[in-house]
Amino acid sequence: MVENVKSLKIFGSLIAVAVVMTACGGGSEDRKETPPVTANPSDNPAPGNGGGNPTPPPAGGGGPIEGVWMGDLTWNDVTHDHPYIHDSTAIALPNGDFYHVFNHYYHHATETQRNTMGGFLVGRVTTEGGRFTVGETREFSFIRDFADRPISASGTYTSRQTLNGRLAYNPVNDPQNGQDLTRAFDVNYMSRYAGPASFGDLRFNNDFYRSIQGVLWTPQGVRADDSYKTPMHVVVNTDGSLGSRYPQECQVSGQLTPHATQKVYEARITLGANCPYQGYTFTGISFLKDAYATEHAPNASQNVNRFYLVATNNDGNVQRGLLFVQILSGTVGEEGPVVQ
Repeated sequence: MVENVKSLKIFGSLIAVAVVMTACGGGSEDRKETPPVTANPSDNPAPGNGGGNPTPPPAGGGGPIEGVWMGDLTWNDVTHDHPYIHDSTAIALPNGDFYHVFNHYYHHATETQRNTMGGFLVGRVTTEGGRFTVGETREFSFIRDFADRPISASGTYTSRQTLNGRLAYNPVNDPQNGQDLTRAFDVNYMSRYAGPASFGDLRFNNDFYRSIQGVLWTPQGVRADDSYKTPMHVVVNTDGSLGSRYPQECQVSGQLTPHATQKVYEARITLGANCPYQGYTFTGISFLKDAYATEHAPNASQNVNRFYLVATNNDGNVQRGLLFVQILSGTVGEEGPVVQ
């Protein structure tokens, strides 16, 4: 993660791209015995519906951008002559750091396909007069044959309401595999993420071990088998320290620290034995996100408080990125799907 910079004015948010690919998952032996938790869709509106803010946002452009934003990202696939619509989450911290994660919600995505991650980007945002510009930004892709590379974004926003813009590579509209990868995004401010984060909000696949079953996503070429996916069971202790459940899986250590003003966690994770990027330490954030059926994914069942951790490493002037995503089924107590 880019180092904190004092006195940065305002910061923002954003989005990226994806193409459908096969989802993943590690085998599961974890069980949870607590009763189901029901999410309130009004607190977490479906991507792009513009609802769910308990307090009416102020009118007019400009103002603070910090916060958690959710909505749609659209890529017009010129090869197949139809648009792809992706679920996206953008997070802007008070220090100016910016993150965006995107996964698949388009067409008739199933619960299994909801575990498919498109990628993420990190950077910093400056704002002026209701407009924002993203700099120092790189996209990490989990799409085969789409390389990691710098990306830029710009657009307009209204504080604590909406954010609209375009993502583009340099040069603008640089095609890849015959595609124009410029993308439009429309995300809404999520007021329910305001306030301090708490470890009590975490949803474990196994309460006794405090373990979270999921998949570590890394870009193509990092693993010897060229896969994007490494199955993991991460343990989050009561003090926020990180560990691993099974010795035969990727071993991790690190720390989660609840943020004071947003319901996200600052994250530090070191990868050890059986891991890609073994020996490297990554810094970033983690957050929880409810997921449920939408018009783009009518067959998907509800997932409550799914855990994401996105982080980068800049050692030796080489930027690396990883994304850990929890696998959940629609009912609390069930294990996540095993996906080939």
